[in-house]
Amino acid sequence: MRRLKDVDRIFLLLVLVMIEFAAAAIYIPIQQVHVAAGIERASRFELAFVAQEAKVDLASFNRDIARYLGERTADRANSVRADYAALAERGKDFRHGDFGAFVADAATPQMAADFFDRTIASLEPLIPNIEDDANAAKAAALGEKLEPGVQSLAAQALAANGEIAARRQEQLRDQQFETVALNIGLLLTSCGLIAMLGRQNRFVRLMHEKQIEATKKYEFLANHDGLTGLPNRFHFRQMLAQALAKLGEPGREVALFSLDLDRFKTINDTLGHAAGDALLVCVAERLAAMTKEESGVFAARLGGDEFLMIVEGEAIGKRVIDITEATLHALSQPYLLEGRSIVVRASVGIAIAPRDGWNADEIVRRSDVALNRAKIGGRAVARLFDEEMDRENRERLALEIDLTEAIERDEFEPHYQPIVEFSTGEIIGVEALARWRHGRLGLASPGVFMAVAEETGLIAAIGRRMLDLACRDAFSMPEHIHVAVNLSPVQFLRGDIVETVERALARSGLAPSRLELEIAEGVMLADESKTFEVIGRLRALGVRIALDDFGTGYASLSHLRRYGFDKLKIDPCFIREIDRAPQGFEIVQSIVALGRALGMTIVAEGVETAEQSRMAWLAGCGYGQGFLYGRPMSAAELGNHCGWDDRRPTREIA
Repeated sequence: MRRLKDVDRIFLLLVLVMIEFAAAAIYIPIQQVHVAAGIERASRFELAFVAQEAKVDLASFNRDIARYLGERTADRANSVRADYAALAERGKDFRHGDFGAFVADAATPQMAADFFDRTIASLEPLIPNIEDDANAAKAAALGEKLEPGVQSLAAQALAANGEIAARRQEQLRDQQFETVALNIGLLLTSCGLIAMLGRQNRFVRLMHEKQIEATKKYEFLANHDGLTGLPNRFHFRQMLAQALAKLGEPGREVALFSLDLDRFKTINDTLGHAAGDALLVCVAERLAAMTKEESGVFAARLGGDEFLMIVEGEAIGKRVIDITEATLHALSQPYLLEGRSIVVRASVGIAIAPRDGWNADEIVRRSDVALNRAKIGGRAVARLFDEEMDRENRERLALEIDLTEAIERDEFEPHYQPIVEFSTGEIIGVEALARWRHGRLGLASPGVFMAVAEETGLIAAIGRRMLDLACRDAFSMPEHIHVAVNLSPVQFLRGDIVETVERALARSGLAPSRLELEIAEGVMLADESKTFEVIGRLRALGVRIALDDFGTGYASLSHLRRYGFDKLKIDPCFIREIDRAPQGFEIVQSIVALGRALGMTIVAEGVETAEQSRMAWLAGCGYGQGFLYGRPMSAAELGNHCGWDDRRPTREIA
């Protein structure tokens, strides 16, 4: 009986052990699933991912709209539309799923998402007609306004993800505790289960390490540029804020360097974006190497070819000079791209706090002002901010606004300077020169507005209007008079210049043979094949092509032979020296001989004295132009000056 009871106890114990094993066999896989799910949830960064994708889409939109403003092509317009479509879809993501709950749960993300939706709605009517200059400018401005909100939303999403990850890690720790407790119980029951649970623990540790690694990866991506690995705009603002916070210490200063690569767009357009990206990586590596060698120096990339450096310390004036020289030298060394050795230099603008301000936004703005001055001053140089730059920058901005409004108000008009035949003294043509009838400045010459118009692209609209008006006025002049109109490089290389000329001739009724288009030597450096094609198409219309300001150093003999210009206009600097500088007369003679050998008519520009006129004629020039024969004048004044009483009525041009 007792034995039976012992057998019953053993049997019961075995049953209990079997039940325990069975329970463990069921519970362990379930617990593993819970642990894996907890780890997977802890390693996900859905919110940060959505916000990061929005940042990438917005950066792509702003980059493509900026490129489109620089070069208005159909492909770039389509890229802008595609970027906008991606942004619009990203806005929908802000309202769905976990991200939608995150936005709805707090006021600040809600405001940022609402602002995003409103901005996207404002962009919607602009994108289909992005070819309109005003639409493109507004779209670019709206894209820039979106950046702070998206950056803020991304930072808040990352912070929210951190909180979610912390909660999930706590849950994970609880689950791990339960697992360890089960392992201890099974260890007392069976040594075989120890090996199984040991493997489970190794699996948990591996997944936990992956979660930590994923967290570090996402934190790095949130604070660094994906291409170069340098700190990004968000991280840079943090570094700058930390540096400026130390300005209260005696003698403490912070210098901000704004760097921009010269000719970067040319590299991208010529060698491709892959080569452009490789160049940016090389530049970042050189800047990073400098920051490792110098204490208190930090580098960052804002986007595109824009880089920033922070230099902090006590009385850093001498260090700023040394670091500037080292930076310009390092970045000017050759780069090996696509098997080619390329030299790309940089322009640098520098602002120093507290001398140039205490506020981060003001320091950044002033370093940008200094950078713009460096570009205007010839590039490949560094400029230190001063108040005069700020004043000039504000005046330049005001001039841009005035130019835009002046185009809308049709305030530009052509004035004409006579071109005289030396052998007869008769006026055989005129050159149309743009004048701006400014409400405050009066009649402004191109020297006041041409540089800004070229840089902003407004010169295309001004040039188009000058061409229309010049053809209209020339129609009313005697039939033996031709009119010369200047084409800027921007205007010449636009895709519609041939159609623009053809339309101006048709609307005015002017014979094509009476129109002469003057281009500068620099046009031939931009895109030789396109230049050759455009000149051929213009010639097919029947107009003549003149090379303006010859002798400034761009046009080679091969250029002159290839393009076969009808007329060569000698730069005024040679005519000014023709009767006083050593070899001045011989230089003009050589230019004349070269032009005649290539079948060109020769015009001496800038003739101001009778002696210059005589010497130019003796050197072989056929025609002259300058103040000696008349200053630029309106069409009515020109008629009185020349005594043209039998002018034909002009056609009205809107």
